[in-house]
Amino acid sequence: MHSIDFQNASRRGIVATATTTARYRPIAAILIVTAALSLFFNVFPDVDIAVSGVFYEPGVGFPLHHDPFLRRLRDLNPFLSWLLGLSAAAALLAWMLVERLRRHIDIRAPVFVLTSMALAPGLLVNVMLKGNWGRARPKNVDVFGGDHPFSPVWEIVDYCHTNCSFTSGEASTAAFLLVVVFLAPACWRLPATATVGALAAALSINRVAFGAHFLSDVLLSWTLTLAVTLTAYKLLYKKPPQWLQKPRLEAAFARLAAATAALARRIARGAGRLRAHSRDLLR
Repeated sequence: MHSIDFQNASRRGIVATATTTARYRPIAAILIVTAALSLFFNVFPDVDIAVSGVFYEPGVGFPLHHDPFLRRLRDLNPFLSWLLGLSAAAALLAWMLVERLRRHIDIRAPVFVLTSMALAPGLLVNVMLKGNWGRARPKNVDVFGGDHPFSPVWEIVDYCHTNCSFTSGEASTAAFLLVVVFLAPACWRLPATATVGALAAALSINRVAFGAHFLSDVLLSWTLTLAVTLTAYKLLYKKPPQWLQKPRLEAAFARLAAATAALARRIARGAGRLRAHSRDLLR
């Protein structure tokens, strides 16, 4: 009886510690999850093969790749991520060009969105990982009728030379959509998390169903993207260093706007003089 009570108390203690860490140290929590997933998929690599095998048919391949609805669902991913990125860029540009809008636009919001997009799906996943780890996609490994051997996560191989399987770029852009949760009012964060999270999960698992990525590619893309997003949010909103504090950001972008406007005026004057000179030569 005492051993059961001790075990229950231990479980409650572990759950309480994990909950506290996730709440107060989310970056550390997501890095721990990343390490745990990496260890799990290295110790049990067959899980990747088993999950992809659910969607594989011998002699056919991955038939869901041709499903019209799922292909349209895939097209939604880049549309939404680029819509979000371009909206942030437009908001930042409007802040810079129209001074009266500066009272209504928090400069940190577009900077946060654009930074997360550039560093997570852009630099980390698509440039650093996909271009250098060389992991073959499920549809290209010999287990599923391809020519290359299967390799576990984080193993650098040369079975693929560009746009490889590890990690998933589209799962990263799907996870990037969760930036809207950070920017939503507090009362909307729970429904926003449920809605955007469900959509992002569907967009990500879709890649596994297509034979384009292993489950580990998707899950690690999520955790790595969230780690970058959480770090950007902390540096801009929670504990910004002096050079990233809101007044400093506003001053920096105001100077950039003024310098850009001055450069545009000089170019316009130069173009006007060049046109006038050209007309004089043609007389």
